[in-house]
Amino acid sequence: MYRDSQMEAFRQIVSSLQELSSKVMDMSAGVVKLTENLVSGNTEVLGETYNSLRELDYSIYTFQKSIVNDIVRYKVFLGDSVYILYELITLVGDLVDEMDGAAFRLANLDMNSLPKWSLEWIRKIVNGLYKEVEAFREAIYFLGYNPNSLPSAIERIGEIEEEIDVIHRKALIEMFNREKDSVKIIMWLDIVNRLETAADMLKKVSDILLSLHLL
Repeated sequence: MYRDSQMEAFRQIVSSLQELSSKVMDMSAGVVKLTENLVSGNTEVLGETYNSLRELDYSIYTFQKSIVNDIVRYKVFLGDSVYILYELITLVGDLVDEMDGAAFRLANLDMNSLPKWSLEWIRKIVNGLYKEVEAFREAIYFLGYNPNSLPSAIERIGEIEEEIDVIHRKALIEMFNREKDSVKIIMWLDIVNRLETAADMLKKVSDILLSLHLL
């Protein structure tokens, strides 16, 4: 009886995590859309796009609290996974905050003052981050329905994070070699570093998922 309750509690939490990962995917897609509009010069829609992301950000925050409440409610049955699940939820919230911070700056700062080549680097990192979030969503799905496939999804997250890291370093080299305006460098760095931090956080999320798998 206890074992059945334990499995049901974990199943419900994983189901909520799957919904959360879909919301994070929507957030990442929104950042991609925002970036594409910026690069293409379609700046009049940036504010509207960002407002949609802010609503999504609040929805994710509210849903996170709901999952945490469920973890507390089922803690008797979840055992050692309680702390891992809480760490996972917290870290996902932090990476969403980084994406939101980057999106705010893309939408509201004078990004048109930046050279086109520097915006292209942002686009590459954003697209890489989208792929990493996609791999994260797949990993959450495997956690519930096909645990044996989870390690491969986790490995994919790590591979994409390494690709983003390479892009980030190349972007830094070109920015400091070509751009002489310190204000533009700072504005660009603020966005790029937030995106790269989000990618790093997803790698940490994958490590937490692996620890859940090994319990």
